[in-house]
Amino acid sequence: MIFYIILGGMIGAIFRLGLNDIFRSNLISTWLANFIGSLLLVYLFSLNNHGLISHITYSFWGIGFSGAFTTFATVNNQLFEALLNKQYKKVLILSVTTYLGILIFAFLFYYCLNFFIFN
Repeated sequence: MIFYIILGGMIGAIFRLGLNDIFRSNLISTWLANFIGSLLLVYLFSLNNHGLISHITYSFWGIGFSGAFTTFATVNNQLFEALLNKQYKKVLILSVTTYLGILIFAFLFYYCLNFFIFN
């Protein structure tokens, strides 16, 4: 099981680096990675809870890939830097869109999956 988590993490980190190269903006690529990775994790969580994927598949894509692809530690660093530079508007926007925004989208996605697809 650990092998699949490590392998998924390696691939997730490579995809995350590719996203940085595509957007050339650390803020945009970080937000997209967290948004996409969170929705992927919600989808995989739903599939796993309904017994539609194996624990190995969930470990690879959910824990490994999504864990390495999402970069919430980078967001925290960006927030800390903005606070130190007294960029309070940036702190507010980044906090709300990342934490609250992604949480709301993830919940709605989970609800829609379970209501429309897995019901």
